[in-house]
Order: sequence, then C-alpha cells, then structure tokens
Amino acid sequence: MGHGSRRLCRQRPYGGDHRPARRRNPVRDAEEIQQLVHPDDRDALSEKIQQGLRTEGRYEAEYRLRPGPNGEITWLRAAGIQVLNAKGEVTSICGVVQNITDRRVEEDQRRTLMAEVDHRVKNVLAAVQSLAYQTAKRTTSLESFLSNFSGRLKSMGSANELLTAARWRGAGSPTWPPPSSAASRPARPAGRDLSCS
Repeated sequence: MGHGSRRLCRQRPYGGDHRPARRRNPVRDAEEIQQLVHPDDRDALSEKIQQGLRTEGRYEAEYRLRPGPNGEITWLRAAGIQVLNAKGEVTSICGVVQNITDRRVEEDQRRTLMAEVDHRVKNVLAAVQSLAYQTAKRTTSLESFLSNFSGRLKSMGSANELLTAARWRGAGSPTWPPPSSAASRPARPAGRDLSCS
C-alpha cells in the first residue's frame, strides 16, 4: 500500500506488508514516478488519470511497473481524489497505491484455465456430433441408433477416464476396456488378411 499527495516529494511506494517496495528513498518528482511505470502503460495511465480528474475529480487505474532485475512484473492499483477548499478550488490530490500482483496473476491463470476448458468442451461436443452423424448413417431404426450411439458414448467416456487418470499423457492400448457393445467393436471386412512390411 502507498500514499501520496500533490507534494510529490512525499510520495513513497509501499509493498503489501506496509514496508517500502523496491525503493528505500521517496521519489522526487512526477517524472521519476513516470519512469517507474512500464513503458507500455505510461501513456494510458497518464490519460486515465487526467481524464478522471477532469471529469469526475477522481481517478482509478491499474498498471505495471518496469520489470525487476529478474524480469518479474509488479501490478499496482492507484486511486486518487481531488481535495477542495471552502471555495471549491482544488488544493491537492490525495491518493493511494496498492500492490495487486497476486490478484492479477490469479486472474490470468483463471482466464487460461477457462480458455482450456472451453476448448476441450467444444472438442467433446464436436466429437459427439460426429459420432451421432456416423451412427445415424449406419442404422435404420431409432432403437438401433439409440443402442449403438449409447454404446459408443460409453466407450468415449471410458477413453476419457483413462486419459484423465494418465493426466492426458496418453494411455497404453492394453489398458483399454473391452467394447461395451457391438457398435463399438472395430469392423472386420470380409476377405483375406493382408500384411505389410
């Protein structure tokens, strides 16, 4: 957590445990503060602060600091409000700065996980749709379709259980369960067996 006022010489960044963060001495001026911000975030941060103060008399923004010695990224949340005198004139700006790195990392991980789940769900739905289509082409009655389709779905479920148990690193074919129905057994065309070498 940090605090600050219009007198920039008093601004001092703090970490989440209320100790000075990454710096031992207070920053001296606005230019030095700007240099601490990640280059890709400087313009957007400046614009958001200016627009917020101009339209609402307050601002709130999230931004990154320049990468640390080991390339680590620190995320901060800054919020401030104008302090007015009895005449309604701005006398200073009071603000706070909070380290939100842990929260941003968790949000990024959550987005990555949701994207992976979405991808896998779409793959499963596409596989089920294809399975239904292929089963329908090879059946002549609703009862036959339901029986064959159900058997193939059970086989898909068994395959998924094996992959999950193996943490999606692949499962050996000797561990596959026996087919749950005739519909899930491999077809064997009539004729002589051929071998390739």
